[in-house]
Amino acid sequence: MPKIQPDKVQDLIQHVKENADALEKKGVDKEALDAHIAKLEAEMKKPEPDHGAVADTLAAIETTVGKAEQNMISRGVFQLLNQIFGTGVPNP
Repeated sequence: MPKIQPDKVQDLIQHVKENADALEKKGVDKEALDAHIAKLEAEMKKPEPDHGAVADTLAAIETTVGKAEQNMISRGVFQLLNQIFGTGVPNP
């Protein structure tokens, strides 16, 4: 896995927070998404985030958002995940 880019992870966190209600309306489990984001934020605040934990949480976000209807907001989440992972997350 490529090195985690903190600025990209922060972009993802911000995007998800700004669009959480809209994502919920499209079928995303907001409670699960909020829990994933909280876990990701906590890990990223550490002086040395555990890259495995970050990767696992990003994968959980991918799965949670993937259950929603395909729309511009979920595409934005997937695009940010692609940037973080360096590819490998299909765009809806």
